[in-house]
Amino acid sequence: MKTFRFLLTLSVFFLCSTSVKSAAVLLDGIYYSHYDVSRDILRSTENSVACVCEVEDQTIFSARIRTYVSLSNQTMTVTLIYKRAFLGCHNLSEITLPSAVNCIQSQAFEGCISLKSFTVPRGVKVIEANTFYSCLKLATVSLPRGITRIDEGAFCQCVSLSSINLGDCNLKQIDVNAFQYCSSLKEISLPGSLTDIGQGAFLGCKSLSSVVLPPNLSYLGVKAFAGCSDMSTVTFQNQSVRVSIKDSVFAGCRSLKSIEFPSLLISIGKWSFKDCVSLLSADIPGEATGIGKCAFQNCRSMKKAVIPNSVTAVGDSAFAGCISMDSVVCHMENPPACNAGMFDGIPPTCALMVPYGRSAAYIAAGWTEEVFKGGVKEMPEPEGISSIRVQTKEDACYDLQGRRVAQPEKGRIYISGGRKVLAK
Repeated sequence: MKTFRFLLTLSVFFLCSTSVKSAAVLLDGIYYSHYDVSRDILRSTENSVACVCEVEDQTIFSARIRTYVSLSNQTMTVTLIYKRAFLGCHNLSEITLPSAVNCIQSQAFEGCISLKSFTVPRGVKVIEANTFYSCLKLATVSLPRGITRIDEGAFCQCVSLSSINLGDCNLKQIDVNAFQYCSSLKEISLPGSLTDIGQGAFLGCKSLSSVVLPPNLSYLGVKAFAGCSDMSTVTFQNQSVRVSIKDSVFAGCRSLKSIEFPSLLISIGKWSFKDCVSLLSADIPGEATGIGKCAFQNCRSMKKAVIPNSVTAVGDSAFAGCISMDSVVCHMENPPACNAGMFDGIPPTCALMVPYGRSAAYIAAGWTEEVFKGGVKEMPEPEGISSIRVQTKEDACYDLQGRRVAQPEKGRIYISGGRKVLAK
């Protein structure tokens, strides 16, 4: 079945290629043809534009695309590079496009392994899927301000690309695997307009040293920065929208020493920081609700973890293998069960700090001195909070959300008589 599909695809491609050539004009080794924008096909129509559709000889070394061509007795402006137009032109080292080009379709330069630099014309809005896939010598790319999207695999395996400035673009989305395995990429500037970074977008960019994530980022895909082994810092810049750190986003970032978490963090996914062996601490902000399975597993340099009261679930082996951990500071009033291997391998000196009056609740949930051999210790009684003994149902007590509480629970903080109080 697979063989049949391959042969069918090959036959269709051959027939389309033949029809393109028969309807095209050959100039300087480049085929130009009509392109029907409304139907997304190569054909001769009155409403079509001129495009580069194919090369005569894939061994070409350089190309200069014409601004105007004569087709069907009409002088037409070249505005489009058709899909796969230069696919596999292994010797192509330089190409110049006219400023009128406003669309470069998918796979247009895929496999141009000798191409060293590229200037994208200012009218182009999207870098389509696999446009520069495996352009092994591509070292510099100049992008216009109008770019709004970089599609799947657009620069995947461009192993010579050392930097790219996206900071001046109106970029909103970086799609799946867009810069995957760009192993020489050291610097990346991301614009404030960016909202989505797709799965594996920067996977395996092992030379990337740091990243500042913009304030409007609302989606950070699985393995987005996994395997960026030289990355030492990650900063979420003045986050203005809620965002989750998905599974394995920073897994294997072995040089990562610090991360400034977003203040509006929703959750930390499975394996998010697994094998980040240089990470020194994890101070999780107060909006986060969950820490996934193996989230910080094998963070061998981590000395301190701070878990906020908002967290309701901590996954298996979340902090397993954190062999340098000195303390875990938990602000959770109602701790979840300390489940299978959550803190396996922490040193015997590691202590657990819990809210004032909540040690019994933690021990009951399995957060015991068998796990934390350095002891389970309570934080000091909060300053400015009076202690009262709640004796009757008539005592007017409210929780911190302003809801009337009929039966206050010992050790919890409430509001009574306009003051914060601790029920005993």
